[in-house]
Amino acid sequence: MCDKQALITEIERIFGPEGPLVESGRFSFRPVQLEMARRVAEHICTETPALIESGTGTGKTAAYLLPLLLTGRKTVVATGTKTLQDQIMYKDLPFLLETLRLPAKVVCMKGRQNYVCKLRLNQTAAQGRFTFVDDVRIFERILAWAESSDSGDRAEMAELPDDYAPWSEITSTSDNCLGSHCTFFETCFITRMRRRAQAADLIIANHHLFFADLAVKEGNFGQVIPGFELLLFDEAHLLESTATQYFGFQASSYRVVSMIDDIIRNLNPVTLEESGLNRQLERIRPASEDFFSCFRFMGDQREMRFRIAKEMIDYRIEAAYLELDDAVNALLRRLRQLAADDVRFEAFIPRCESLLADMARVMSFEDESYVHWGEIKRRTVALNATPLDVAPDLREKLFGRYPGALFTSATLSTGDSFDYMRKRLGCPEETVAISYPSPFEYRKQLCIYLPSDIPEPASPAYPDALEREMRRLLDLAQGRTLALFTSYAMLEKMYERLNGKIPYRIFRQGEAPRNQLLESFRDDVSSVLFATGSFWQGVDVMGESLSCVIIDKLPFEFPGDPVTEARIEYIRKHGGQPFADYQLPTAIIQLKQGVGRLIRDSRDWGVAAVLDRRLLTKSYGRNFLRSLPPGEILRRYEDVVSWWRNSEKP
Repeated sequence: MCDKQALITEIERIFGPEGPLVESGRFSFRPVQLEMARRVAEHICTETPALIESGTGTGKTAAYLLPLLLTGRKTVVATGTKTLQDQIMYKDLPFLLETLRLPAKVVCMKGRQNYVCKLRLNQTAAQGRFTFVDDVRIFERILAWAESSDSGDRAEMAELPDDYAPWSEITSTSDNCLGSHCTFFETCFITRMRRRAQAADLIIANHHLFFADLAVKEGNFGQVIPGFELLLFDEAHLLESTATQYFGFQASSYRVVSMIDDIIRNLNPVTLEESGLNRQLERIRPASEDFFSCFRFMGDQREMRFRIAKEMIDYRIEAAYLELDDAVNALLRRLRQLAADDVRFEAFIPRCESLLADMARVMSFEDESYVHWGEIKRRTVALNATPLDVAPDLREKLFGRYPGALFTSATLSTGDSFDYMRKRLGCPEETVAISYPSPFEYRKQLCIYLPSDIPEPASPAYPDALEREMRRLLDLAQGRTLALFTSYAMLEKMYERLNGKIPYRIFRQGEAPRNQLLESFRDDVSSVLFATGSFWQGVDVMGESLSCVIIDKLPFEFPGDPVTEARIEYIRKHGGQPFADYQLPTAIIQLKQGVGRLIRDSRDWGVAAVLDRRLLTKSYGRNFLRSLPPGEILRRYEDVVSWWRNSEKP
C-alpha cells in the first residue's frame, strides 16, 4: 500500500501548469493527462485492477510512468510491441528521469530471439556456411558489433534486415540454451540482462516475454523476470492474442530437427559415438519425418493452416507418433544415464521432456476447450493445440498472482462498452473501466469518407471500384497515403494495378524491413505505403507525410481460419452469439486502430476513407460508427474534395 493523497499531490505538482515538466519547455500541460495519472495512482494504492482507455494525444505513457516511478516499488510495464518498448525506454523515460532527476534504475527486457548468443555466434563463424554473399558481409558487421555491444540487442543495429536469415543461427531459445553449462555464461547478454533486472526499479518488458515467463520456467534460471510488485500492460488490446499463443502447445518438425542439430553441434563426434547418442539421433530423424509428413496433405493443399479433428488420426498417424515418441524417450533415458557422470548432457534433458509433453498434448483430443490445427511453412510442419478461451487461464495465472494489474490502450472499448475486453481477459468483477477521450479537435482535423455508391467487397465489381476510389484519393492527397488492406491478395492486386501508373512512389510491405519502410515513407513526402497486418497499429507518421488513410474493407477475421472457426463454434455451443460476442467487437477494435494511424498530433489533418459500404447498409455498421473518432462523416467524393480545400488546417 502507499500514501494515496501524498502520491496524488506530488503528481499534481509535477504535471501541473507550473510544474517542472512544463518548465522544461518540452512538455505541455494537459488536464486529461493529469486526470489519468491521478486515476493510475489511486489504483496503485488500492491495488484494484483497471481497464484505462486513453485516446491518442492524452499523453498516457507519461501518465502511468510517473505514478509508477514515484511509488518506489518494483514495477513491470509490458507493451504489446517492441516499437513502443523502445520508445518508452529510449525516449519517454529518459525525459522524465532527467527532468525530474529521479534515481530510478531501469532495464529493458526482450525475448531471447532479440539477443545475439556468443556461443552460437562463434560456432557459426567457425563453420562459415552462408547461402548469400550479402549474408557474409552483414555477419562480419555483427561480429564486430557484438565485441563492443553492452546489451547484444539486435535493435542497436539499425541496418540489420528484419528477415536476415542467419540470425536464427546466432541467437538462442529456451530449448537450445546451455544455461550455466555454457562457456560464455558469465558474459552472456541474457545473463547480463537478468542481473540488471534483479537490481532494477522499473522493467520495460513486452507481452510475449511476460507470458513466456508466466507460462513456463526457462531451463535452469526459473522465471526470467524477477519478482515485482506492480504490473501495467500497455497496448492491452493485443493481450489476448499473445496469451493464446503461450497458453497453447506446439510440436513441429523444425523443433525436432533443431534439437538433433544442437546436440550434434555441442558434442564432438567422438563423444557422440562413444555415448551411443549418434544411434539414438539417427533413429529420431526418420521417425520425425514419417510422423509430420502424415499431416502435410491433410487439408486443402492450397491452405497453409488447417483444422485437425480426432477422427482424422488414423492407424498410420498413430503408429508414426508412437515410433517418434518412443525414439525421443529412448534418447531421454540415455541422456539421463550420461548426465549422472557428465554435466554436459544435462542441458538437453529439459528439451526432450518439453518436446515429449507438447507432442502428447497436441495428440490428445480430450479437451474441447482447445482447437487442434496444423500449419505448413516451407519444409516445416507445426502441430498446435490452442485454447479457445484464455479468460480462465488469465484469471488463475495473471489475476491470481497480480490482482491489481492495470491495463491501458487507445482501443479497449467497443461503442461505449468495455464488456468484450472484460470477458476476453477474464477480468474480476471489481475491475474498474474508464475512458479518457482524445484532446484532439477531430471535427476540424478529420474527415471520414464512407462512399455510399461503392459495391460490397464480395461483389465482382468491387476491385474496379476500389481502384477508382484509391486513384482519386491519392490524387487529392498528392500521395501522402497509408493504404491498409485486410489481405495480402488485395494488396498485391491493387499494387499491380497502380504501381508505375500513378505519379507517386508506392512502398509495399515485405519489400524492406518495417522500420526502413516507415522511414522511407516519412522521408518521401509524396509517397504511398501499401500494408496489412501489423501496420494497422503502432505506426506513428506525424506531419504532412501522412494526410490520408485508406482502408479497403471492415477487418473481420477470416472465418475459415482454424482458430477463428473453432472459437465461433465454441461460443455458439456454450449459448453465446459468435458475431455479436466475438467477431464484431474484434473487428471494431481493429478498425479503430487503423483509422487511428492518421491523427497522431494536434497539428495532423486529413481523410480516413473506409471503402466498405456495409458501414452504411448493415445494422452492425452503427456499432463501428459509434466507435470511430468524431470526425466529419461524408459519403460523396465531391464533398470530401470540398472539405479538403476549404477546411482550416491546424
